[in-house]
Amino acid sequence: MSEVSGRPRGNAYYWLVLILSFSSFFLSFSTRYTWPPLMPVVMPIWGITLTQGMFYMTAFFVGYVGMQIPGGILTDRFGARRVLTLSLFVQGACTCLLGFTESYELGLALRAGAGLAGGSVFSACFKAVVTWVPAQKRSMAVGILLAAPSVGVAIPNIVVPKINAVFGWQGCFIAVGLAALLISLALFLLMRDAPVQN
Repeated sequence: MSEVSGRPRGNAYYWLVLILSFSSFFLSFSTRYTWPPLMPVVMPIWGITLTQGMFYMTAFFVGYVGMQIPGGILTDRFGARRVLTLSLFVQGACTCLLGFTESYELGLALRAGAGLAGGSVFSACFKAVVTWVPAQKRSMAVGILLAAPSVGVAIPNIVVPKINAVFGWQGCFIAVGLAALLISLALFLLMRDAPVQN
């Protein structure tokens, strides 16, 4: 990877950006959809109804939808790197903390916080991809990026029950949260905001 004026260039770097963006978008959905497979396990422990359990998804989506436009504005102002790093950090922290609470109300607040953080992820991922991927490869890159949500929905349904069987429901939230925190660190260390010169 060569650099011009301190800006990384070449296939290796735009593939790195695409991998980081895909991972961010994937984990944004994974943190969201870790809850549904765990509902039958956690609901009896907390003594909550199905309606209350489903409200955990609603709390996430209220924050998520509310941050879509502000998230895009923040990305334009501060850059994809900062927004993605902070978004994945907050989502990871909120998800990890779910593994340490047995309070329905606190869990609801954590889910809303994760949703607020997740609302910025798509616009920041999209900006990173169109900024760094050369024009002739952007449609391919966007196609790869847009596969992340479906993978992020499917994988928790497969993996979360297996983690639950070994580490319990708390371990599921902690594992997914830690994965998001690791990607947050990778974003901070490896992603740049400067555009590549095509």
